[in-house]
Amino acid sequence: MIKIVRGAEVSPSIWEYSIPSLGLFGKSRQPLLDACRQIKRASGDTKESAGVFRDGIDTPDISCTVEAGALLTVSERDKGGVRFEKYIDLANVFNRQPDPTTNQNDLVPELRSTIKEAAKGA
Repeated sequence: MIKIVRGAEVSPSIWEYSIPSLGLFGKSRQPLLDACRQIKRASGDTKESAGVFRDGIDTPDISCTVEAGALLTVSERDKGGVRFEKYIDLANVFNRQPDPTTNQNDLVPELRSTIKEAAKGA
């Protein structure tokens, strides 16, 4: 199991974390899922599990396979309603360059369409 060490809470509900075996670190509201995406980018596809550990504790607070965690995010769309949803990498969505002949007023619908396409394919 890949160990993700949960660090200090740096602001409300945002935690530092590190992945000592890979030299990776970050800050997140959802450290397990964000760490899984970092692990996947660094290591490629892996069948390994990853878990979030507190300092001095030998069992993870939460764990999953890296592949499963990399595909999910936490959604808080409804007040009080928290659920897992498919992760959409917005960096890939926004990397797409609009057609230069497109009217600037048409870019918002085009962007909405691109995000919907990404959600279907993610």
